[in-house]
Amino acid sequence: SNWSLMKKMYSKVVSIGCSFSNEMEEYNGVKLTYGDFIAKHYNVEHINLAENGFSNYGIYRKSIQWCLDNIENRKDILFIVGLTAVDRFEMWTNRYGLLTKFTWSQLTEHPHLKKLGWKKKEIEKFQFDFFDTSGDYQQYKSRMLIIGLSSFFKSMNIDYLMFPALYVPSEKDIDTFQECNINYYNEQFDSFIMNNKLACNKDKWHPNQEAHKLWSEKLLQCLNQ
Repeated sequence: SNWSLMKKMYSKVVSIGCSFSNEMEEYNGVKLTYGDFIAKHYNVEHINLAENGFSNYGIYRKSIQWCLDNIENRKDILFIVGLTAVDRFEMWTNRYGLLTKFTWSQLTEHPHLKKLGWKKKEIEKFQFDFFDTSGDYQQYKSRMLIIGLSSFFKSMNIDYLMFPALYVPSEKDIDTFQECNINYYNEQFDSFIMNNKLACNKDKWHPNQEAHKLWSEKLLQCLNQ
């Protein structure tokens, strides 16, 4: 990673990820995310594009779309990407006319498919026919999305940092990220939360406010190398 080549001066910080990157004050008391603290450090505006239940597909799509839609606003920005679980994906749903979030491993319990009138046996057949239970394909696909997004940032001359929030990298992933010179901070946010007892009381899993503060300090150490 080329941390030393990063600008160190930014016009705004943009963060994206799943619920581990999102403000969820009513649920877990998190009013300020790690992105807010990083923006505060640089004394700039923070834009949070995170969505609860987001997939790496959604992160890839929304990050690129935001940059293309904000040509005037993307000069000297810093993008922080909290990568999520590889078994999450999104599909276009004709009934609702929008992209719907899915999780392969929880498909039979998924409210969207039930709302669409799918019977449990139909969902199980779909899962059996298309879901790679070894997880290898999901892991591979996320690796490609990460390479693609980092290449896009480089082509746009945008500084960025990626880290695993719920994403669990394989050895192959780490080797590939090094080979492709991706700005990837290799410490898992979810493990950091559990190891330091920083989960919220609500579900003992999502980060609490202190977790976001301490995590921002770790990411800033990395950014300011």
